[in-house]
Amino acid sequence: MFEYRGCLALMRVIFVLLEVSVFLRERKFALGMLIAKSDLTLCDNVGLNPHNVVDNKSCQKKLIIAQAVRSGQTGTESFLFTTNKVYDSMEKEQARLYYPFTLSVTKSKLRYVYPFFYETTVNNHPYEEVRTKVSCRDGFWDTRATCGFAHDHKGNRIWDSQGFCCSCSMYDTVPDWAKWLLFGGHANEYYRGGQGGLCGYSHKHDDNDKFSHCMRMDDLWYDVFSIREPRLSFVISIQAFEQVKKVINNKTITEWVDGGKIKLNYQKRSGFGQYGRLLAKFHGTFESTTEIPNLVHKYLLIPKVTAANSANGGHVQIRNGFHDYMLIPSDKISIREGSDSCDMVGVSYSSFRKLGGGSSGRGSGCNQKPDSCLNNQPKDLFEEDTALRNIGRTPNYFVEQYGKCVGVNTDGPSEDLGIVYEVGDTVRNSLITLEVSADDMVLIYNRANGIIVKSFATDFDALSQDGTLTVIVQNTGLVTADFYVVFSGCSEGVYRGDERMASINPKSTHMFTYDINVYMKKGKKHFCAVQLFDSRRHLQDTSNVTFKTYTPCVCLHHCICKCNELAADENDNTEADIDDCQNAEDYDHDYDEDEDEEDKEDSLLTKILKKVRGFFNPVRIVLIVLLFCGVGKAMIGRYFISVAKLGLGGVRIGEKVIRKVKGEKKLLTYDAAMNLVDTTNNTTVILNHGTRDFFINIIFFYLLPIILLVKIAYFARGQRLLKQLEPSTSRDLQQDVESALPETVPAPKQTTNARRIIPKKTPNMKAVPKLKANVPKLKGGAAKK
Repeated sequence: MFEYRGCLALMRVIFVLLEVSVFLRERKFALGMLIAKSDLTLCDNVGLNPHNVVDNKSCQKKLIIAQAVRSGQTGTESFLFTTNKVYDSMEKEQARLYYPFTLSVTKSKLRYVYPFFYETTVNNHPYEEVRTKVSCRDGFWDTRATCGFAHDHKGNRIWDSQGFCCSCSMYDTVPDWAKWLLFGGHANEYYRGGQGGLCGYSHKHDDNDKFSHCMRMDDLWYDVFSIREPRLSFVISIQAFEQVKKVINNKTITEWVDGGKIKLNYQKRSGFGQYGRLLAKFHGTFESTTEIPNLVHKYLLIPKVTAANSANGGHVQIRNGFHDYMLIPSDKISIREGSDSCDMVGVSYSSFRKLGGGSSGRGSGCNQKPDSCLNNQPKDLFEEDTALRNIGRTPNYFVEQYGKCVGVNTDGPSEDLGIVYEVGDTVRNSLITLEVSADDMVLIYNRANGIIVKSFATDFDALSQDGTLTVIVQNTGLVTADFYVVFSGCSEGVYRGDERMASINPKSTHMFTYDINVYMKKGKKHFCAVQLFDSRRHLQDTSNVTFKTYTPCVCLHHCICKCNELAADENDNTEADIDDCQNAEDYDHDYDEDEDEEDKEDSLLTKILKKVRGFFNPVRIVLIVLLFCGVGKAMIGRYFISVAKLGLGGVRIGEKVIRKVKGEKKLLTYDAAMNLVDTTNNTTVILNHGTRDFFINIIFFYLLPIILLVKIAYFARGQRLLKQLEPSTSRDLQQDVESALPETVPAPKQTTNARRIIPKKTPNMKAVPKLKANVPKLKGGAAKK
């Protein structure tokens, strides 16, 4: 019989459990406060005897004031409570009045839930249809509009859904070969109005004909949802087990029976255990050092699944389910009717028609390529991301770009409509409090040994953010236990991964995956050292991971790079080649049978023109024509000196040149016919005009603008000099005339019978030059001529 001293005190113990979750670069434990004086015993459970902790085997006395339980933890830690103990004065020891019970606290994997709400529906692939068999009519009130009309759910016509008209142009009135040579391409590629080659030359249509351009819709449609701020989704489970004793066949047997489970989350923040001995409360989650991705400015595109598009294996864009859902930036989508939405998801009929040809059929829209205004649609974005995914690159629009997406409406008991992402092995803290009746507690934790089975990393382009490093860890122990993976060091230029934690079942493996980034542009070899720790931070294993980075190549618009140039060491200056860039069209495996049939029907001349069409354009054609003209002038000039010297100064009659005739140098003269004449025997000699003139004549027409500018400059300079010399020239001429006149006797006085006296010529007298009309009269008494 037990003797009791004093009153039996029922103590309320409140302790804090911090749960570990996502995106902490450094693991932190927030310390809670234990409200009561109590002894806590820390014991190891290695699986050999699960109940040895009750007898204090393998235990150490510790004062525990806080405990961390991370997300995804599966019963690796538990608490043992003994209630209402009294002191036995006879046995000098504590006696248990009631049976003890244990608590196991776990938390599900942490998830981000992005609630979304319906906004509109858009088409997968709006495309352009050209109708050429009838005359074009595109009036909205015209009941015989060529393209017809699209209708809304009420049966009303949709504004501007009648398309637009484009007429033939003068460009289409020349034969095809002339288009190739003069314009470097066919009108079909750059001119909307000439689709199908139905305009002008060799066809019945003239430049007054118009063709209808209609906007049609694909069979697949996408629902568009706006996205709200994310919230965390998880379930904290507190499982209680009661210890009871049963007498069976005169033997006392101790059993642990289910004492009830409490589940806490944002929808249910508190709860009692099955027997009212436990009260649990959830208070909230602490912020992380890394922010949750913000998707508020994006729209979620989910394809509409129907019986038609899911038959025969399903449409290619719905086969992978939520993995192929797309998140589109708000600047790439138009959800407002009538807005200017060319080349955006959700393009409207009004935007397409606004590009049209107007009343004349020759507006700006008719001068654009076919299907302009209908680019960047869901089908185009899907094919672009599929090509990136196939070569191991991160997609730009698929939901996987922001982490591991687990679908829609799979976030547990909340049942909210949202897209859900699951977090990996990083940590985040949540605060709960437990109130239990207890005098003593025993904290039990599971510890096991582990090894790194394999560690490896993929090779990737530097600065690309496409590197991944994987560490596979195995629990070699007998109980489920926690393990930590830590990067102890990496080579220069590598961003180290965060510390990760995982609860691993006995004899099971777990894969830790890290994103590896390198901030050095030059490709080289790298390494990282990885360490494995158990739950008590004892080192279990180490591993070195090596990988390579490539120097990134230059990607042009819509280019998908797959560079393979590796710098073997830091002294290697090898750079990636731009030729390693492949166009995104290379990954488009769509097959157009109509184009293939047209290729088969092409004539030999058309095939030849297709081969050389990239070479021809108007500038090149002009340069080639000028070159041929120069060659012709040079060849003719070999035999006609007047042609050879044309534009190069020309030749003059009587001009003498020294040339070789049959190996001998002779003095030759140009006659009136511009032929070279041998002055010794008066014979005509036919010679080439010279190698220098020959090559100058080949590029003569390229030099012609320069020659003309030089001629104009010399002419202007001569005119300026003449103006400067005019006054002095007149005075000099007058003096020359006066000095040339003979001396005369002064004339006698004039009488009525006087005769004019003319001096006689003498042998020494020079002839007097004739004076021009503008020569001034002579002065003094000098005789006039």
